[in-house]
Amino acid sequence: MALACLSVPAFVAVLAWRRKGGEPLIIGRLFLALLICSGLFLLLEVAASWDGVRELAGWAQLVIALLSIVIAVAIMRQTLAALKRPSTADLQKANLELAAVNAAHEHTYEELRAARSALEEKVEIQAAALLKNDRLFRRYQEISPAGFMILKSVRDHDGQIADFEWSFANASARRMLRQDMIEGRRMLFVLPAVADNGLFDMFRRVVELDETITRDIHYKDHTVDAWYSINVVKVEDGFAAAFDDITEKQERESQIRLLMREVNHRSKNLLAIVQSIAYQTAQRGNPASFVEDLTDRLQGLSGSQDLMIEGRWQGVEIADLIRTQLSHLGRAPEERVSFCGPKVIVTPAAAQGIGMALHELSTNAMKYGALKNETGHIHIEWRTEGKQFRLTWREEGGPTVEKPSRTGFGRMVFEQMTGHALQGAVDISYEPEGLKWTLTAPLRNVVASKPDEGLKNVI
Repeated sequence: MALACLSVPAFVAVLAWRRKGGEPLIIGRLFLALLICSGLFLLLEVAASWDGVRELAGWAQLVIALLSIVIAVAIMRQTLAALKRPSTADLQKANLELAAVNAAHEHTYEELRAARSALEEKVEIQAAALLKNDRLFRRYQEISPAGFMILKSVRDHDGQIADFEWSFANASARRMLRQDMIEGRRMLFVLPAVADNGLFDMFRRVVELDETITRDIHYKDHTVDAWYSINVVKVEDGFAAAFDDITEKQERESQIRLLMREVNHRSKNLLAIVQSIAYQTAQRGNPASFVEDLTDRLQGLSGSQDLMIEGRWQGVEIADLIRTQLSHLGRAPEERVSFCGPKVIVTPAAAQGIGMALHELSTNAMKYGALKNETGHIHIEWRTEGKQFRLTWREEGGPTVEKPSRTGFGRMVFEQMTGHALQGAVDISYEPEGLKWTLTAPLRNVVASKPDEGLKNVI
């Protein structure tokens, strides 16, 4: 029995030694101690026949009793703890439930992974589309004739807008602003005049109040002087602006307004002249030929008016003025009238006065002077002498000339009205070989542009 009790812990010790790393239970250790003590007790019982051994056996019995109590208590505690733990069936059931939950989680994970893959693919597609749109936007903007730019706000430590910085500007915007590279630069540095003409406040109002502004603006500094038609809209913490250079349009409109004022002024003057012509024709002319004379004079005035309109009220070339005023003579100017002089552009006022004089002189030549017969000629010459302009009408080969006894409307025009209109002087000589008429006037009252002395017009 002692060998049996001692062999059990011996075999357990060998097993524990060969299988290291295990953590035996306390109750197992106590049970092994009980077996060892029991085996020793039995050996002591065998040796009890010897004196002195019985006392030792009693002590062994005491130790065995104590170990038995401790083991019983431990077994009770272990039993109670074991009752609280789930059974094998419960654990198997829990394992099955846990496996089902894991399977569900695996399914959910697969769905999430599939959704993530789809989302990544969608994001990649959208990113590619955005990149493509960005390239198309920039390509379009680079060929767009309209200027386009995007600027972001630059704020100070108080959060107030202190400046704007270019994020993008297309080729047209850079060209209109006379800038090669503008992205990343500050507005107040590139366009300093925006702080003085109210444009900076306008841009700041667009950002702070989310306004949309469309208007024509004028910008001028040491490099730029232009008019722009601009549309401004808020973009995040900044603004985008599309604009066109309308400087030429503004100049044309300004020129049109100037021409309209000039036309209005000239029209009033023309009506006054027409009224004067009609009155003087009726007073000094032949009543029987009033309508014919008035119509002829109005046609001459109309010819000068047409030339002034063709010249946009800036001036009339004197050679064209002469041709127009002599056109009512038919083919006579081509055969019997010659004129020469430098290329001179006369003012509208001078063209009107000189045109009326030429018309009356030519009409007088047809009735009484060099063009009354078949052999007379007319020579017209003009030139500039210092600050003076001189125009001469000279007739020859016609009937003998005598100074008229009365002053008609035509004579009053080329003797008085033309010189008075140009603040000049008129000299008339009625020589036997033909009439000679000379107009002298200040150059500034006659010439609209510098004469070209090298160009001659001769018919």
